[in-house]
Amino acid sequence: MQKKFAYRSYKESLMFSFFSKAKAKKFMFAGLVLVLFTGLLSVSCKIDPDPDMNVPGSLPEGLLGKWVTMYDSFEIISNTGIITVEYDGGGWGDYTGTIRFVSNYTNKSGVIIIEYSDGAPDIAKKFHAIYYLDFKPDVSTELNNTSNSSEPYNADTATLNEAIAKFTQANMGNYMSFEYSTAYELVK
Repeated sequence: MQKKFAYRSYKESLMFSFFSKAKAKKFMFAGLVLVLFTGLLSVSCKIDPDPDMNVPGSLPEGLLGKWVTMYDSFEIISNTGIITVEYDGGGWGDYTGTIRFVSNYTNKSGVIIIEYSDGAPDIAKKFHAIYYLDFKPDVSTELNNTSNSSEPYNADTATLNEAIAKFTQANMGNYMSFEYSTAYELVK
């Protein structure tokens, strides 16, 4: 009788062991599926915007005002919901335009696209971009008119859609020089 009991205990322990291994395998499989699903979900949901595409945004309020250097100035004015930019290049390249599109790359940088109302260097190209960098609200920011030596210094575009596609974060270095980017101070 003792042998029979020992056999049953061994057999029961095998069954118990089998079910424990099966449960452990199911648990591990479910964990693996969860990890893979989470990985796929995080890859498909981008947090950062694509640097090759501009995402519509709004002009940071802190950019309103007159920004100056020793040589030139930008004045960004809001009047009944219409925001304009007046650039005084010290007699070289002065212009005025209405903001038609803004894309914020970070809380410190982005692009502003204007439609000229006065001073366009080429009447057929009505849209101009200004990159802003290192924005410190109410203190300073680097404002950069776009240009391109391969397009006789005029990188402007004929349509807003062309400007939005052209003046992206990824293309920034093609249309402005980081080396000559200058900080403008806010006049209070």
